[in-house]
Amino acid sequence: MQSSKNKKQTQEETKNSISAHFKDQLDAGHYELAFRRWLVRELNQKNITRTEAIEKFKLNPTSAHSLLHDWTIKYTDEHELSLPQMTSKEKTEKQALEKRIKELEKQVDKGKMHVIALNTIIDIAEENLNIKIRKKPGTKQ
Repeated sequence: MQSSKNKKQTQEETKNSISAHFKDQLDAGHYELAFRRWLVRELNQKNITRTEAIEKFKLNPTSAHSLLHDWTIKYTDEHELSLPQMTSKEKTEKQALEKRIKELEKQVDKGKMHVIALNTIIDIAEENLNIKIRKKPGTKQ
C-alpha cells in the first residue's frame, strides 16, 4: 500500500513539474506545439482528465472540450504501432539466434587471434632467418 502511494506521489510530482513548465510559458490563448502534443499524450495515457486539463491550464471552459477534441485528432500519433507479444516459439527462435550470434562472434575472435599469431610467426621468421616471406606491395605474381 505504501509503495503505490509513493508511486502515485512521484507521478503527481512529475506531472506537476511538467505542467508547471508549460503553465509558465503560455500566454492567454496561445499554446505551443510541444504543449499541445504533450497534453494530448497525457490525455491519451489517462494521466490527466479533460476537466483537470481545463482547470489546470485555464482553458476557456466554453470552447475547451472542442479544442481538446481537435488537438486529440490532430496530434494523436497515427503511426503508433503496438506489437503483439512474442509466442513461445518466437522466443525459442530468438534465443537460438542469440546463441548462434555468440558462437559466430567467438569464431570471429578466434580467427582474429589466428591472424595475429600467423603475423607474429612471420615477423619472427623474417627477423631471425633474414628471409622475406611477405610480398612487397605492387610486385607482380
